[in-house]
Amino acid sequence: MPTDDFTADLSKLDKDYQILTELHRTPDSRTYLARHLELNRDVTITVFRAATGDKQSLSSFAGDVARLKTSRHPNVIPVIEGRWLGDGVFAVARARVRGSTLDQLLSAVGPVPLPRVAGTLGQVRAALDWARSNGIANREVAQDSLIFQQGSGRVLLSLEPAPAASSIDPCEDARTIGRLGWEMLSGQRIDTMATTSLAMLRPELSPAVVAETEALVRCDRNAPRDVGAYIAMLGGTLAEPTPLYSEAVSSSRGAVVAVKPKWSFNARLATAVAVGALAVIVALFFMSRRDKAVVDRTANSDRVAPAGEAAGDVAMRGQPDTSIPPAVIPAPIAQQPTVVTPTPVPIPVPVVPETTMRAPAVRSGFTPPETRRHEPPRTAPVLTMPIPADSTRIDTSVAASAPADVCSSPSASDQRRCLSNSIDRNDAELNGVYQRLIAAMRRQANVTGDDPDPDAVERLRSTQRRWLDDRDQACHTVGSGALWARDRAQCFADQSAKRARDLQQMLDAVPPA
Repeated sequence: MPTDDFTADLSKLDKDYQILTELHRTPDSRTYLARHLELNRDVTITVFRAATGDKQSLSSFAGDVARLKTSRHPNVIPVIEGRWLGDGVFAVARARVRGSTLDQLLSAVGPVPLPRVAGTLGQVRAALDWARSNGIANREVAQDSLIFQQGSGRVLLSLEPAPAASSIDPCEDARTIGRLGWEMLSGQRIDTMATTSLAMLRPELSPAVVAETEALVRCDRNAPRDVGAYIAMLGGTLAEPTPLYSEAVSSSRGAVVAVKPKWSFNARLATAVAVGALAVIVALFFMSRRDKAVVDRTANSDRVAPAGEAAGDVAMRGQPDTSIPPAVIPAPIAQQPTVVTPTPVPIPVPVVPETTMRAPAVRSGFTPPETRRHEPPRTAPVLTMPIPADSTRIDTSVAASAPADVCSSPSASDQRRCLSNSIDRNDAELNGVYQRLIAAMRRQANVTGDDPDPDAVERLRSTQRRWLDDRDQACHTVGSGALWARDRAQCFADQSAKRARDLQQMLDAVPPA
């Protein structure tokens, strides 16, 4: 169905919402970023229209929205309200989640590692099981409706109208799991499966994983699949999910965090201690070898090293070491099979007055400088523009032939994609500092494991959310003309760099462990 003939009438929302921008569109829906005027918070509003001659399915979805408004699940985005805008047009307002959509993730990194796929599908399965047990018949999950929450990496879903909604079909949710698994394993939308198999796209995958993924996609009601066994095959679901991105990025769908699994604080501390201990042992070994060499040279020459040739701290102070007594080393015994290692004679270091340390007449060239060198000046943050989008991943419903470099394309959808991808990359430093600061504050409060955050961390999170809103307000009008995304992305990058410096100062003030 063409997209151009669907123009939603949003006038019935004017009293309660301020529409800011369009985020996403499909043939039968439009998603907007809006401001809830009473709550003074950003929300998302998705407007659906009923397919021709099928208003009953949209009425079923409206009933599900009413149930979701009063129910909560940690992996389902909270619903604020649902509202009919006209005959066959229904709008649902949800809380705005800052994070990266699955579509954005696949565009940025391609195929997802198996353990991460298992963790993601485990959370999706929990949300779908909860929805089914609460009578939610419409449980469609698309790439743009699956979001990885910034910082925590928690999966959050917005449940969309299903083509053939059913709360009892055992294969409906299995097909959703299989489709999402196929897309994450391949790094592509599943509509390519008609011409390319998963085995060809990922030949390194085990045949069992490929076969079970495609079997789930084609699940038959008469032979339902074991979703739990499939997730366990991918890597298990008991472990807490590792965040895909670091926190504090704001984009067209929210904010994302930087790609890498993180060790726990205790693991990092133990590793640092082990490395430090190894460094000390190596240093002591070489110091012992150096002292032995000095003693041997003293014994063989039967004299004290002259000024300017002494080793160690004496030379550093520009002072000849006249306090080393001649070392007496037993002469070796002929034909003695036992090797006698002489005991090094300790080298006393004379106490030198402060003025002596700064004496100009030093031949070794190691006199400490009178003043510290200047720190390098800070430079303005460099804006990293996104890698040209892969044309195979561009939604053909938005642009039939979009140029490769989305930042140079005047298309509104390409400009939004350029801004979103640029923010994702330029907030990596802020994400890392924010996560380290939270870990340090939890450590300082003796909070471990799954214990709730202390008040200080809760205040920090609240402040960070307000800062993200303020940044959105400061930058959302920057840039003009058809190619506005570059200027707006630079505004976001400047704000992010300043916030990262502020958080780093807070982190430096936390006492070390």
